Formats: sequence, C-alpha cells, structure tokens
Amino acid sequence: MRSGHRENVNIDVRVGVRIPETVAIYPVPEEVVSFAPEFRGYDYFIENDQIVFVAPSTHEVVGMIEYEGRAAADETRLSGARPCPVE
Repeated sequence: MRSGHRENVNIDVRVGVRIPETVAIYPVPEEVVSFAPEFRGYDYFIENDQIVFVAPSTHEVVGMIEYEGRAAADETRLSGARPCPVE
C-alpha cells in the first residue's frame, strides 16, 4: 500500500458512514488480499493511520484497520480486523 493514498475527509469515519464521492478510493491491493481474502472487492483509503475499507458501489465504510505505512510492502503492518457487513 502506498502512503500516498492518505485522505483527510473531515468526517467521523466509522462503519456504515457514507464517504463523500470526492474522496479518492482505490482497489484493495493484492498484498492485502493475499493474507486477508475477505477484503477482495473492496476499495480503500488511508485516514489518520487507518486503512478504511469502502464498499465501491455505495461508498459506505465496511471496516477499518490500523496502518503503519512504510516504503516497502513487506514492512506494512495490518492488525487484526475483518470487514463488518453494512446493512
């Protein structure tokens, strides 16, 4: 994941919140899907040291995990979250 995908959305980011269309979101990269396949098909952005997973069709937040960005992908750390279904 590239740290260049950081956003400052100025809203309360939590599961179920719809992210404005102006926020740039990106497909979840294979480096995440390879060890957390349940994130396949989601988009993401990084905000305040969290990876925020977004349903691409609705722009609703489906989950978040802590992110520590580094230059090399093998140094990226994701810690124990799984997507939450949005109803």
